[in-house]
Amino acid sequence: MSYQDSELEHNPVEARILDAAQRLLDGEAGCGFSMDQLAAESQLSRATLYRRVGSKDALLQRLARERG
Repeated sequence: MSYQDSELEHNPVEARILDAAQRLLDGEAGCGFSMDQLAAESQLSRATLYRRVGSKDALLQRLARERG
C-alpha cells in the first residue's frame, strides 16, 4: 500500500465515495452504474469524483481491493 492509499483510507470524502459506490453495486444498478449516478448517490460533483478516483474502473478495482 502506498502512502497515498493509506492517506485516502482515512479521508471522509473517499469513504463517502466508496460507500456510495458500494450501495450502487449492491442495488439494482450493479456494476453498470454511471458516474452521474455515483455523483447523485454520494452528493458530490462528478469533477470531485474524477479527481478523487480517476475513473470508474479504478474505483471498482479499489473497491475490490479494499472491500472485497
